[in-house]
Amino acid sequence: AASGITWPVAEPRPLKPLDGWSVVFRGRFETRHDGHTWTVDADFLDLGQNLRLYRDGMPVEAQKSPATFELEAGAAIKASMGVLGMRQVDLVADGRTTLLAPVDGTPEAWRLRLERERPGLSRAIGAISWTVLVIALVTGVAELIG
Repeated sequence: AASGITWPVAEPRPLKPLDGWSVVFRGRFETRHDGHTWTVDADFLDLGQNLRLYRDGMPVEAQKSPATFELEAGAAIKASMGVLGMRQVDLVADGRTTLLAPVDGTPEAWRLRLERERPGLSRAIGAISWTVLVIALVTGVAELIG
């Protein structure tokens, strides 16, 4: 049995390409398995934390996070959302676990490519991001206390 709540896909519509602002708040991850392309689509602004599974671009199932999407031949895609993105998005098949790849055009794919091609720049951006976060946190706490 799958975790979370499962509901049928009412009107099967093909997966639309990411465009405009949707790339900022959506995550997509893909894998090839058993002759099909499986895509997990996540809307990070969805407070219900709904995840959608597509096979070859057509909707298959939707579940709340954490989700276990059962595939053919005993395989499954396990996915769960975190506060700032995906905590897990794995294909489990034949006793092996494989991380799904972020779809080109998503921030996750950009970060992965940056880490591969420019690791120094990637680390610098990470350090700056953490510094800004810590300063915002310290400033916010100081305002609450003072």
